[in-house]
Amino acid sequence: MHAESEIREPLIEGNKTYRQISDDIIAPIEGKAAKGWYTLTTVFARVFYGELVV
Repeated sequence: MHAESEIREPLIEGNKTYRQISDDIIAPIEGKAAKGWYTLTTVFARVFYGELVV
């Protein structure tokens, strides 16, 4: 089943499979977290547990 919208452009262009679409969507989630995320998480955890006074 394939429906075309008269209001907007297609969201997915090309001839992609469901697997390719799923991989594109979850790629940022499954990737490694940025260094800044680990730094901020550590700072917040230390503040929460009282090890670091701001």
